[in-house]
Amino acid sequence: MEDFVARGSALIGSPAQITDKLLALHADFGNDLFGVGFEGFFFTDAATTRGHLECFFAEVVPVIRAELR
Repeated sequence: MEDFVARGSALIGSPAQITDKLLALHADFGNDLFGVGFEGFFFTDAATTRGHLECFFAEVVPVIRAELR
């Protein structure tokens, strides 16, 4: 599981870890667009999923935008 999290496509971890992973993917592949899906498999309810989405858009997205400008 640790190898999958580290090397796979799953975005699992703290906002800083996810930001680092997305920036590394950009460095490796030069992509300008990220498609990120939030699946309910790991989340217990809508409020938890919403919390993860809010965290992603508040803490990850602004850093990615600033770094890729």
